[in-house]
Amino acid sequence: MSLTRTACLLALFPIAAVAHQGADGVVKERMELMKEVGQATRRLGEMAKSGEIRPEDASEAADRLHAAAETIPVVFNDRNLEAPSEALSDIWEDWSDFTEMAAQMADATAKFRDPPDDAAAFRSAVAELGESCASCHERFRLAQE
Repeated sequence: MSLTRTACLLALFPIAAVAHQGADGVVKERMELMKEVGQATRRLGEMAKSGEIRPEDASEAADRLHAAAETIPVVFNDRNLEAPSEALSDIWEDWSDFTEMAAQMADATAKFRDPPDDAAAFRSAVAELGESCASCHERFRLAQE
């Protein structure tokens, strides 16, 4: 995934926050979790774009993302598609693929626990993380208009 595509995907997270109004229960919990993922991913994306790698910030973002990746299957275990949920029923129809994508996200965060100090390697790691998010969203989330 290109850095441009990753940046575009990350830019959508603030828009999604407006669409989450009115959510409650597990749907709200899932949306809040994804909001946190967006914030942590955006921090990594900003470092990749600027080339100013802050190891402590990257490691903290990695910890948040790893915890979120482990929580994703837990909060999606409840098959709730009530509005304003953006989840597709494919999640539960292809549960093993969905949980594998969450595991891939967790794996992608490992590179930031001890982040590369080389800007190109850091950008590559951010792109890999962005691709893991994008592939899951493309398959299991309602298309964004």
